[in-house]
Amino acid sequence: MGIADLFGFGKKEEKKKIPFRIPAEASAISTIIDAENRENYPKLARYQEIVEGVKVVFEQLDAIIAHGKYAEEAVRIREDIKNKMGQLTEKINKNKEAAKKESNEDYVASNMVYLERKGMRIQAKTLFTECLDAIESIMQCCKEERLKDGTTMESATGELIKALSALNTVYFKKHGEDKEIKNMREELHKKIQDLNEFFEENRECRKEKRLEAKTEASLTEILRATMTVSDT
Repeated sequence: MGIADLFGFGKKEEKKKIPFRIPAEASAISTIIDAENRENYPKLARYQEIVEGVKVVFEQLDAIIAHGKYAEEAVRIREDIKNKMGQLTEKINKNKEAAKKESNEDYVASNMVYLERKGMRIQAKTLFTECLDAIESIMQCCKEERLKDGTTMESATGELIKALSALNTVYFKKHGEDKEIKNMREELHKKIQDLNEFFEENRECRKEKRLEAKTEASLTEILRATMTVSDT
């Protein structure tokens, strides 16, 4: 070995490997993903934009990996972005499931309210119809028309007051702001007023048939019950 070799003279200077420079797009997308991962509720539209950006960056890194010179560095960066993107995707999916569940619960709750209100109206309508039938029966009894089911003035009055009381207690007082219930109440008041007018118009007829006392007693009971409804 010569003196020149001993002190390194004469050797060809080895080329130094240029440090790998992270592509600007890769650095930018990594920063964006970090920012979104810090959000409790990252936006879906923003996430979709990031997905497209990651595809472009992966194509660049894959080309570097295929070239071989900086393959190790490119693989490391690719895996880092992939892991961060996985965290963001998991957060997005959890939020979507939570939103879907909340939406379903809202639908079920609103549907239950609708069904309950519908059932309430049907039950009220049944009692309302009983009131109308009883009023019609009272008018027929006043005319001394023979009813097939044996209904009398007293029994018809009792049925009317019973149904009227149930309507008032269960529906008019508790659901008086409901449009259909309100309409039933107003219609029932009108029908009872019509009954009162019917008695007045047929006063002479009732006297002739000796029904005045009986009909007046029924009317008094009905009007007393109706006054309670008027206060709702």
